[in-house]
Amino acid sequence: MSARTAALSIRDLHVRIGGQELLKGISLDLYPGDAMALVGANGAGKTTLLETCVGLKVASAGHVSTCGLDPSSQRDRLRARVGMYLQPSLLPNTMTVREAAGLFRAFYDASDIEADEALSCMGLLGHRDKRCGVLSAGERQRLLISLALLGSPSLLVMDEPTSALDADSREAFHALLPVLRGKGIAILVATHQTEGMEKYFNRYCVMAGGAIVHSGEIGQLVALNREWPIDVSLTVQPVRDLRQSLSALADLRLVGQREGAIQLRARQADAALAEIGGLCAREGLEISSLWMRDATKPGAIRQAPSIAGK
Repeated sequence: MSARTAALSIRDLHVRIGGQELLKGISLDLYPGDAMALVGANGAGKTTLLETCVGLKVASAGHVSTCGLDPSSQRDRLRARVGMYLQPSLLPNTMTVREAAGLFRAFYDASDIEADEALSCMGLLGHRDKRCGVLSAGERQRLLISLALLGSPSLLVMDEPTSALDADSREAFHALLPVLRGKGIAILVATHQTEGMEKYFNRYCVMAGGAIVHSGEIGQLVALNREWPIDVSLTVQPVRDLRQSLSALADLRLVGQREGAIQLRARQADAALAEIGGLCAREGLEISSLWMRDATKPGAIRQAPSIAGK
């Protein structure tokens, strides 16, 4: 791939499964040397997006090109180009760490990284003779990250790779990202952990309700989190364009709206709830669900299941 050829190119991607639309018109490009943080609450569509990029789910509409390949029809060729950490991932309990690394290394003819080098990246050289079945959750996660590096991939796709890691292991993983970027590897990481991400990522993408609601350079997200730290998701009936009404509010900022699903950012939770209640009353809206969370911390901080504006 040339310097300006996207490692990942997605256009108007839709994924529907069992009558449910999981992805709703996703478009993004990721270039060699980019590290993108894919952020959003549980159910936002992050895992579905990652799985579609590597051929584990099939697009219902739109286009995906991963390392210049169609992930649905060229999945076997894709495996030699993409390193993946997707949950859940299983390894035989009786296999040692050394054997797992040797097996995965044997899958790649053209890799320039050896098994011990990949294990060393995540501090596992001293665990080579341990069986996978006795590894702690954090050790197993570190092993799976190491295995994803073994093919010298052009693209790394990872789903919450640091969720079970202690602070030192998280730092070791994050410290790898600038090194990998320097080698021209494109990196897409779904994560809830936004603290300090400006040190490791250069781009970000916020998802909600199966759609991208905000994206840009990482400095923009840091500023957004600092000035507007509360992430608000709500659904309203009847469906209405609220851009003009919301623009007049002091403590709410519209991020995106798709039909009745609205994404907002707020300065303070209590003030935001007051403004939402007033907006409902003025506009004659019924809110069927409302979630609020601190965008700088994982997890929801408040749920208001029903607010009537009529």
